[in-house]
Amino acid sequence: MSSCEKDNLDGYETFTIKIDSIQIPQNIHTVEPFDIKFFGVIGPNGCYEFYKFKTGISNDVIKVKVLGKVKTSEKPGNCPAVMMYLNGEVLTQYVEMPGYYLIKIEQPDGDFLEKEIFVK
Repeated sequence: MSSCEKDNLDGYETFTIKIDSIQIPQNIHTVEPFDIKFFGVIGPNGCYEFYKFKTGISNDVIKVKVLGKVKTSEKPGNCPAVMMYLNGEVLTQYVEMPGYYLIKIEQPDGDFLEKEIFVK
């Protein structure tokens, strides 16, 4: 695993989570919050967990980066043997103007998972 960025999290290292899919409501209206649900594998054991979303909106593009953190202070084998999943982790978002928007979710390899939405 390689670190994408360093935070001031003692004993933890952050990384970008690979997103397999997202769920978005059919009807989205301006200024009303809507939820984006994220799905994917966080890590291969219990030392991995969801950390936070980093978002930004520029013109008609909503960029999202989903960050996880892994406990680096644990010795190998001390982490619970369980796969860690996002399981629909929710990001609440809103936009101020109607129109088409592109949601771009950054992947660990630098590619993007993209989904176009229409806001009424």
